[in-house]
Amino acid sequence: RKCPLTSEAPIDTSKIPDITDGNQQPDIFAQSITSLRSGFRHSLIEDIERKGAENKPYTHIIVATMGWNTTQKNSIQNFNSIMGHLLDEVESVSCKTREKYDHNHICSFNPLFVGVTWPSNWKLGPLSFVPETVVTLFSFPNKANDAKEIGATWLKEIIANVKVARAEAKAGDKPKIVLLGHSFGSRATMEALVTHAFIKDSDDRVVETGDMFIGLESAFR
Repeated sequence: RKCPLTSEAPIDTSKIPDITDGNQQPDIFAQSITSLRSGFRHSLIEDIERKGAENKPYTHIIVATMGWNTTQKNSIQNFNSIMGHLLDEVESVSCKTREKYDHNHICSFNPLFVGVTWPSNWKLGPLSFVPETVVTLFSFPNKANDAKEIGATWLKEIIANVKVARAEAKAGDKPKIVLLGHSFGSRATMEALVTHAFIKDSDDRVVETGDMFIGLESAFR
Protein backbone atom coordinates (compact mmCIF):
# COMPACT_ATOMS: atom_id res chain seq x y z
CA ARG A 1 0.00 0.00 0.00
CA LYS A 2 1.23 3.49 -0.78
CA CYS A 3 0.66 5.76 2.19
CA PRO A 4 0.48 9.47 1.24
CA LEU A 5 2.33 11.39 3.91
CA THR A 6 0.93 14.86 3.44
CA SER A 7 -0.12 17.40 6.04
CA GLU A 8 -3.81 18.21 6.19
CA ALA A 9 -3.21 21.30 8.31
CA PRO A 10 -0.37 23.46 6.90
CA ILE A 11 1.59 25.59 9.32
CA ASP A 12 0.39 29.17 9.63
CA THR A 13 3.64 31.03 8.97
CA SER A 14 2.14 34.29 10.24
CA LYS A 15 2.51 32.90 13.77
CA ILE A 16 6.28 32.44 13.32
CA PRO A 17 8.17 35.51 14.53
CA ASP A 18 11.03 37.01 12.53
CA ILE A 19 14.18 36.88 14.64
CA THR A 20 16.63 39.60 13.64
CA ASP A 21 19.25 41.65 15.39
CA GLY A 22 19.08 45.18 14.05
CA ASN A 23 20.49 45.27 10.54
CA GLN A 24 22.30 41.97 10.95
CA GLN A 25 21.28 38.73 9.26
CA PRO A 26 18.70 36.70 11.21
CA ASP A 27 19.92 33.88 13.44
CA ILE A 28 18.82 30.93 11.30
CA PHE A 29 19.26 28.37 14.07
CA ALA A 30 17.27 30.41 16.60
CA GLN A 31 14.59 31.15 14.00
CA SER A 32 14.24 27.46 13.16
CA ILE A 33 13.93 26.49 16.82
CA THR A 34 11.31 29.21 17.31
CA SER A 35 9.43 27.87 14.28
CA LEU A 36 9.32 24.43 15.88
CA ARG A 37 8.11 25.85 19.18
CA SER A 38 5.39 27.94 17.58
CA GLY A 39 4.34 26.91 14.07
CA PHE A 40 5.06 23.18 14.28
CA ARG A 41 3.69 22.74 17.79
CA HIS A 42 0.61 24.84 17.03
CA SER A 43 -0.05 22.85 13.87
CA LEU A 44 0.15 19.57 15.78
CA ILE A 45 -2.22 20.80 18.49
CA GLU A 46 -4.75 21.95 15.89
CA ASP A 47 -4.46 18.65 14.03
CA ILE A 48 -4.97 16.54 17.18
CA GLU A 49 -7.94 18.63 18.31
CA ARG A 50 -9.52 18.62 14.85
CA LYS A 51 -9.37 14.84 14.60
CA GLY A 52 -10.83 14.55 18.09
CA ALA A 53 -13.71 16.86 17.16
CA GLU A 54 -14.36 14.71 14.06
CA ASN A 55 -14.58 11.65 16.32
CA LYS A 56 -11.55 10.20 14.49
CA PRO A 57 -8.85 10.77 17.10
CA TYR A 58 -5.25 9.92 16.43
CA THR A 59 -4.27 6.72 18.20
CA HIS A 60 -0.51 7.14 17.74
CA ILE A 61 2.03 9.77 16.79
CA ILE A 62 4.93 8.08 15.04
CA VAL A 63 8.23 9.99 14.80
CA ALA A 64 10.57 8.15 12.41
CA THR A 65 14.19 8.88 11.53
CA MET A 66 16.19 7.05 8.88
CA GLY A 67 19.88 6.25 9.10
CA TRP A 68 23.27 6.42 7.43
CA ASN A 69 23.62 6.88 3.67
CA THR A 70 19.90 7.44 3.08
CA THR A 71 18.93 10.35 0.85
CA GLN A 72 15.85 12.41 1.55
CA LYS A 73 14.10 10.82 -1.43
CA ASN A 74 14.90 7.31 -0.19
CA SER A 75 13.85 8.26 3.35
CA ILE A 76 10.43 9.36 2.14
CA GLN A 77 10.09 6.13 0.13
CA ASN A 78 11.00 4.17 3.26
CA PHE A 79 8.46 6.11 5.31
CA ASN A 80 5.76 5.29 2.78
CA SER A 81 6.77 1.64 2.72
CA ILE A 82 6.86 1.27 6.52
CA MET A 83 3.51 2.94 7.05
CA GLY A 84 1.90 1.16 4.11
CA HIS A 85 2.95 -2.28 5.39
CA LEU A 86 1.93 -1.36 8.92
CA LEU A 87 -1.54 -0.25 7.84
CA ASP A 88 -1.94 -3.40 5.73
CA GLU A 89 -0.94 -5.58 8.68
CA VAL A 90 -3.36 -3.83 11.04
CA GLU A 91 -6.16 -4.23 8.53
CA SER A 92 -5.32 -7.90 8.02
CA VAL A 93 -5.21 -8.68 11.75
CA SER A 94 -8.43 -6.74 12.32
CA CYS A 95 -10.21 -8.69 9.57
CA LYS A 96 -9.00 -12.03 10.95
CA THR A 97 -10.15 -11.04 14.44
CA ARG A 98 -13.61 -10.14 13.14
CA GLU A 99 -13.89 -13.42 11.25
CA LYS A 100 -12.70 -15.65 14.09
CA TYR A 101 -13.72 -14.01 17.35
CA ASP A 102 -15.82 -10.87 17.20
CA HIS A 103 -17.76 -9.85 14.12
CA ASN A 104 -18.18 -6.35 15.52
CA HIS A 105 -14.49 -5.89 16.30
CA ILE A 106 -12.90 -2.73 14.89
CA CYS A 107 -9.16 -2.26 15.22
CA SER A 108 -8.61 1.43 15.84
CA PHE A 109 -5.32 2.59 14.34
CA ASN A 110 -5.18 6.14 13.07
CA PRO A 111 -1.57 7.36 13.21
CA LEU A 112 -0.15 10.83 12.76
CA PHE A 113 3.23 10.41 11.08
CA VAL A 114 6.22 12.72 11.51
CA GLY A 115 9.16 11.80 9.27
CA VAL A 116 12.60 13.26 9.97
CA THR A 117 15.29 13.38 7.28
CA TRP A 118 18.86 14.59 7.65
CA PRO A 119 22.01 14.80 5.45
CA SER A 120 23.26 11.30 6.20
CA ASN A 121 25.36 10.72 3.08
CA TRP A 122 28.35 12.26 1.30
CA LYS A 123 28.26 13.20 -2.37
CA LEU A 124 31.29 14.59 -4.23
CA GLY A 125 29.47 15.22 -7.50
CA PRO A 126 29.62 13.67 -10.99
CA LEU A 127 33.11 15.03 -11.74
CA SER A 128 34.74 13.32 -8.77
CA PHE A 129 37.28 10.59 -9.59
CA VAL A 130 36.89 8.97 -6.15
CA PRO A 131 34.65 5.87 -6.27
CA GLU A 132 31.33 6.32 -4.52
CA THR A 133 31.90 3.24 -2.35
CA VAL A 134 35.09 4.81 -0.97
CA VAL A 135 33.29 8.07 -0.24
CA THR A 136 30.52 6.18 1.53
CA LEU A 137 33.00 4.17 3.61
CA PHE A 138 34.93 7.22 4.80
CA SER A 139 31.69 9.03 5.63
CA PHE A 140 30.81 6.51 8.34
CA PRO A 141 32.55 8.10 11.37
CA ASN A 142 31.55 11.59 10.29
CA LYS A 143 27.90 10.65 9.88
CA ALA A 144 27.95 8.82 13.22
CA ASN A 145 28.90 12.12 14.84
CA ASP A 146 26.33 13.98 12.75
CA ALA A 147 23.60 11.59 13.96
CA LYS A 148 24.51 12.34 17.56
CA GLU A 149 24.48 16.08 16.87
CA ILE A 150 21.15 15.90 15.04
CA GLY A 151 19.67 13.98 17.97
CA ALA A 152 20.90 16.50 20.53
CA THR A 153 19.51 19.46 18.60
CA TRP A 154 16.83 19.21 15.93
CA LEU A 155 15.41 15.78 16.68
CA LYS A 156 15.28 16.54 20.39
CA GLU A 157 13.25 19.67 19.65
CA ILE A 158 10.92 17.84 17.26
CA ILE A 159 10.21 15.02 19.73
CA ALA A 160 9.81 17.43 22.64
CA ASN A 161 7.33 19.57 20.73
CA VAL A 162 5.35 16.48 19.71
CA LYS A 163 5.09 15.58 23.39
CA VAL A 164 4.13 19.09 24.44
CA ALA A 165 1.51 19.26 21.67
CA ARG A 166 -0.01 16.00 22.88
CA ALA A 167 -0.12 17.28 26.45
CA GLU A 168 -1.62 20.66 25.56
CA ALA A 169 -4.13 19.52 22.94
CA LYS A 170 -7.71 19.60 24.22
CA ALA A 171 -8.68 16.10 23.18
CA GLY A 172 -10.28 13.27 25.12
CA ASP A 173 -8.03 10.44 24.01
CA LYS A 174 -4.34 11.23 23.96
CA PRO A 175 -2.38 9.42 21.22
CA LYS A 176 0.57 7.26 22.15
CA ILE A 177 3.98 8.44 20.95
CA VAL A 178 6.13 5.87 19.13
CA LEU A 179 9.73 6.75 18.25
CA LEU A 180 11.14 4.80 15.33
CA GLY A 181 14.79 4.84 14.30
CA HIS A 182 16.72 2.97 11.64
CA SER A 183 20.52 2.57 11.72
CA PHE A 184 22.00 5.92 12.82
CA GLY A 185 18.43 7.17 13.11
CA SER A 186 18.31 5.07 16.29
CA ARG A 187 21.50 6.74 17.51
CA ALA A 188 19.97 10.16 16.86
CA THR A 189 16.73 9.18 18.62
CA MET A 190 18.51 7.85 21.71
CA GLU A 191 20.60 11.01 21.90
CA ALA A 192 17.41 13.05 21.71
CA LEU A 193 15.89 11.05 24.56
CA VAL A 194 19.00 11.46 26.72
CA THR A 195 19.13 15.24 26.27
CA HIS A 196 15.41 16.03 26.10
CA ALA A 197 14.95 16.21 29.90
CA PHE A 198 15.81 19.91 29.77
CA ILE A 199 12.79 20.69 27.54
CA LYS A 200 9.75 22.13 29.32
CA ASP A 201 6.21 22.87 28.20
CA SER A 202 4.28 26.15 28.39
CA ASP A 203 3.62 25.61 32.13
CA ASP A 204 7.33 25.04 32.85
CA ARG A 205 6.83 21.31 33.38
CA VAL A 206 9.50 18.87 32.27
CA VAL A 207 8.34 16.95 29.20
CA GLU A 208 7.83 13.24 29.78
CA THR A 209 9.35 10.55 27.61
CA GLY A 210 7.52 8.76 24.81
CA ASP A 211 5.55 5.56 25.11
CA MET A 212 7.68 3.31 22.92
CA PHE A 213 11.01 3.27 21.07
CA ILE A 214 11.59 0.90 18.16
CA GLY A 215 15.06 0.46 16.70
CA LEU A 216 15.44 -1.11 13.26
CA GLU A 217 18.97 -2.42 12.64
CA SER A 218 20.12 0.13 15.19
CA ALA A 219 23.65 1.48 14.94
CA PHE A 220 24.92 3.19 18.07
CA ARG A 221 28.66 3.01 17.24
